[in-house]
Amino acid sequence: MSTKSSDAKYRKTKHGVLRRLYHKQIIRCKRKGWPLPEYTSQEFLNQFHGDICFNDLYDQWVAHEYHTNFTPSVDRKDSGLGYVWGNIQFMTWQENNKKGNQETRKAVYYSKPHLHGVRLMAYDSISDASIALRCSASLITRSCKSVRCTARGYKWYYL
Repeated sequence: MSTKSSDAKYRKTKHGVLRRLYHKQIIRCKRKGWPLPEYTSQEFLNQFHGDICFNDLYDQWVAHEYHTNFTPSVDRKDSGLGYVWGNIQFMTWQENNKKGNQETRKAVYYSKPHLHGVRLMAYDSISDASIALRCSASLITRSCKSVRCTARGYKWYYL
């Protein structure tokens, strides 16, 4: 059996999924400049390998033939806290993605670039701004993060 084939099979095992979830937490923490999880990889595996919620989600993912939407995912209950015991829970990738997209804590406003941040209009969320201006939410987010200069001709800022 090839290494690539055996790696792919391992990633679909409970152990492989948990290891990948832990590894993604480490990568995300480093990329965002957050503190690393307060637990080790082995502690994470020991805590959740027999967890009912994780096992139910894992079985659901297998039943759906490993479809991405049903992949087990780690959610931080309070997005202001890091990966700490008591702040993490399992849900499907689709649920976690939807939750992240619905968070309204990121109110935004826009300005014309030449006005240097003078507020022209504010919205309660990126989603609201996206709908109002018929503009992609990801473009607004990228402008807020200064990855992109403007979205629909406006410079965007978080409130």
